[in-house]
Amino acid sequence: MLADPFNMNFHYDDRMREVPDNRDEMEQGIEVLVRRNSAMEQNCTDWVKMNGLIGAYYRVLGKLNESESTLKETIKIAQQLGLTKYVFINQLRLAHTYQWQEKFTLSNSLFDVLLDL
Repeated sequence: MLADPFNMNFHYDDRMREVPDNRDEMEQGIEVLVRRNSAMEQNCTDWVKMNGLIGAYYRVLGKLNESESTLKETIKIAQQLGLTKYVFINQLRLAHTYQWQEKFTLSNSLFDVLLDL
């Protein structure tokens, strides 16, 4: 696992939102992922994969501004590298973050673009 030995698992609440099984461990796990990712070159697929995952975990923790900025950065680098698959994946993650931020116009328009793809 990427953030061993920390519990990065989550479950869904009654609003169908991800909730960490152990918030403290997920936060510690994110710190490990951020350190590992900062040691990598930004111009590689592994960096893009890891950074997108970090952005998704930030959303699960409710750190929505961090999620949004991390995912936007990931999308930008993935576009520069021509990693179409990871652009799509992280735009989907960003659309979910927009939903959680109640930025419904942004989330809906991004979901529409993704549906067309």
